Amino acid sequence: LPAGPLVLIDENFDAGGDTGGFAYADGIFGGAAPQPDADGSWAGGALVIDLGGGTNSLTNDMSGAWEIGFELAVAMDVTLSFSYELVLAANYESDEFSQVLVSIDGGAPILIDELVGDGNGGVDMTTGLLSVELNLGGLGAGSHSLAIGGYNNKKTWSNEATEITIDDVLVTGTAPGPAGLADAASPPGVTSPGMSEQELIGLAGI
Repeated sequence: LPAGPLVLIDENFDAGGDTGGFAYADGIFGGAAPQPDADGSWAGGALVIDLGGGTNSLTNDMSGAWEIGFELAVAMDVTLSFSYELVLAANYESDEFSQVLVSIDGGAPILIDELVGDGNGGVDMTTGLLSVELNLGGLGAGSHSLAIGGYNNKKTWSNEATEITIDDVLVTGTAPGPAGLADAASPPGVTSPGMSEQELIGLAGI
């Protein structure tokens, strides 16, 4: 294994229609599947999730996510980074919100960002294009899954729609570090009487 981080996923989705091995699914973060008011697509060199809109009817718990699997040969500390933009239509009321979420191995969602409606009309609300990096923690050897997506708690009109754009996904893993200095200088069962700490450092080649 390399001494530095190992790249597990590196996708920019620039090629036409290229989802980089990610697959879209409804209901990952709530609600049934399939959902008429949730959809995912490739557009303009990025992955897109659309929630809400549809008809003038009340709909609760809309969600969707782009998912991908990856393998670890050994246990690693895993880090995720990606860029995103969350856009909320201007007509959502104050009890309606949308979120950008991440989960690993189907675990509890990690909240990345959120917008809450204000019911004032006017222009759409947006986070702007942002980047995020987060440590997903230590993962064991074997198969794992990553989901990046969103959730919309409620919409009541066809002009209440959410769009989430996802791009530049990078997942890296770092294997546990080498043994400590004492182990490197003196293998188990071997002692070095009469040697100072600095001499041990020199012996270890540090």
